[in-house]
Amino acid sequence: MSDAAASYQTGVDVARMTEIFEQIGAPKICGLQACVSDDPGDYVCNAIYYHSLRAAERVRANGAQAQVLFVHVPALDPARAREVGEAVAASFRGYLDL
Repeated sequence: MSDAAASYQTGVDVARMTEIFEQIGAPKICGLQACVSDDPGDYVCNAIYYHSLRAAERVRANGAQAQVLFVHVPALDPARAREVGEAVAASFRGYLDL
């Protein structure tokens, strides 16, 4: 019998992450708007997010800190993907500095 829950929730304030993404000017930099969604996508995206949340729960159960957020971005050319990655990373740094 598995110890896995039917679902897990992120502890990240997704609305706040979206605000930070906007505040740092990311939409102008990378040309993408951020939005909050409760749909992790089809099988692969959903599985990645579920297992990441499950792993974070195990880490927290052992007394360590762990946060997980799945960020879905469309297929992009390499230069634009780098811009988006940098904007998302800056958003996470801004979130963690709060």
